[in-house]
Amino acid sequence: MNNFTNMNSKIAQAHADLSVIGDNDTRATLEIECAEMYSRGQARLYMNDLAASMSGTFIAKLNDVVTEEEITPYITDSSKKPTPQSLNGSLKMVAVYSLIQSGYTNAQTIETALVNWFEQDGINTEQELCFTSIAADLIEQLKVAELVEQEEGQAFLEGAYFNVYGLTAEYNELRFTYMSNMWNKSEPKMTPMRHPVTWKTDGTCELPNLKLVKGKSKPKLAFIEAINKMNHTGYRINTAIRAELELWIENEAEHAPEMVDDEKVNRSLEAKHDAKCAIIMDLLELPINETFYFAHTSDWRGRVYPRGGLTQYQSIKEAKAIFDFAKEVEIKDTTGLYIQVANAHDMDKVSINDRIQWVKDNHAELMAGTLANNFYAKRAALALREVAETGKTAIICHIDGTCNGTQWTAAMYRDTKTGEHVNIMKADLSDLPRDLYGVIAEAAEKLATGKERAAFIKFGRGLTKTPIMTLGYGASEQTLIKGVTEYLRENEFKADSKKVVKAIMTAIKRKAPSLIRLTNNLKRILKANPMHKLNWSAYDLEVVCQYLTTEHMDLKGNSYTAKLLGKALPDEEALRRGISPNYVHSLDSAHVRAIVRESKVGLSCIHDSIGCPANMVMETNKIIRTTFHHINKIDLVENIYNALGANYTAQNGELDINEVLESPYIFS
Repeated sequence: MNNFTNMNSKIAQAHADLSVIGDNDTRATLEIECAEMYSRGQARLYMNDLAASMSGTFIAKLNDVVTEEEITPYITDSSKKPTPQSLNGSLKMVAVYSLIQSGYTNAQTIETALVNWFEQDGINTEQELCFTSIAADLIEQLKVAELVEQEEGQAFLEGAYFNVYGLTAEYNELRFTYMSNMWNKSEPKMTPMRHPVTWKTDGTCELPNLKLVKGKSKPKLAFIEAINKMNHTGYRINTAIRAELELWIENEAEHAPEMVDDEKVNRSLEAKHDAKCAIIMDLLELPINETFYFAHTSDWRGRVYPRGGLTQYQSIKEAKAIFDFAKEVEIKDTTGLYIQVANAHDMDKVSINDRIQWVKDNHAELMAGTLANNFYAKRAALALREVAETGKTAIICHIDGTCNGTQWTAAMYRDTKTGEHVNIMKADLSDLPRDLYGVIAEAAEKLATGKERAAFIKFGRGLTKTPIMTLGYGASEQTLIKGVTEYLRENEFKADSKKVVKAIMTAIKRKAPSLIRLTNNLKRILKANPMHKLNWSAYDLEVVCQYLTTEHMDLKGNSYTAKLLGKALPDEEALRRGISPNYVHSLDSAHVRAIVRESKVGLSCIHDSIGCPANMVMETNKIIRTTFHHINKIDLVENIYNALGANYTAQNGELDINEVLESPYIFS
């Protein structure tokens, strides 16, 4: 009788061999650090990943075992929408999952797995299921498909032998081949690095399997220049903020969110709190007095991200607070620092002059840190003390865009009506920055009645912010309604979400028409002339836009995950739905890279947030304006129409794009 106890010995030994490369705390050289990160990427791929990757091959060989119907597994993450899936596909997936992991199975193992899956994932079916007979049927099918041996053998587990059907030698070897291929293709497991990496012109760097740009978009030399400048910008952990975060974690229970009557909202609040704690714990693992660097990569639109999970400088506010630039700068003019301090203390809706005056008026309390209500504000107040004591600080000062996506569409159409609300028109430091969210909230309040009007009165810009942001990036009306529903539920307020969205949409059409103009126009063009693939130029990146959909069953239970193999096909609907936001994203990301190239110093950037040293705030603001102006000197609407092969007649408004050169609030 065959003994199947050691079915995993070959994979286990290979996994053990690659795992020993890691855990080199010194990371003395770039080569050692890269080897460690690559091995960490390999080591995290093990039997669960093997089963998920290989299950489709096995499932495709098995017949249905019950009458087919759709089921919807319960999903713990409230931010994800439950996806209906095949009952037969799910049953087969559960059966083969444990088989692939262990290398053997029997009817009792399958039955137990099916029962656990059914209970844990909260499955409801229209038919009564007998798991004993289903498990027996699946065992026979595994034998008929010659996935397992025809005769039983034995396996030894927890002090006892039991009868099992083991994988055939052919499929056991296939498991090792799958795992080897997965290891060879694995991306490195990124963390903040002790040494910077450098991208070469062929899109490779010192880290194996790390890709500069995902998809088929092609970067130019200027693109690589900007990314390398970001790669070589150093960061350090602020020890004072670190000490305060340690105390926060020690008393974490005191900071738990208050529960409400809605169970779904409570799950979401708890999940967010747990995620925040996990990030802070990772931040506290980083050693002090060391300089860190981040490898940056880009999606196909050119949007650049620092690699390192959420343990990086543009994560949650606690992460923004704990990371400093590696080098201190001397502060002779406190203007930029004062703006950062005011912004961090939620004074970013007043004029720049008033922000500076506010810091002067509250200087004693700010120095004492008594006005700070979060770690980000505490770091800003700490910078005041650092400058007072040493004349220097390493704080990262963040300059953020105002409804950045709408800034681009307003500039494209030279739309003064929208442009004045997103701060791309001439202003001086005594003027108030305009607030599109507030403008739309005020207009929508006048359009609404009853509970809906009460909602706008109570929540103001808080109610309009997410709809405006997502609408500018191509969200459907249904998505907007869902977002408003979630917002009202979390704030325990009852109103008709459809009526709220209707008021917002009407207000947008009247106050900020270019917010949705590009989206509507490009969708109309692609509806009349559908496309599988689209190319356009975004200055230092040749963008290739192509969405693919796979004809497979995507099985998303909590306990098990697998995909049936399928054929990837172009998704015209996804391309049409995403064309406007993707085009804008390619432009705003090109803008960020232009800012990085023009700056004299390294910057801390992501999307519409630019981090600079405290002595470079006003200079960086000027660079932001000049680069935005330069990109918008050409007709960007004509640019995308040409890519679409569409007829174009300019219909620009009266906005003078030169005004942006005198608009300090475009990013502030």
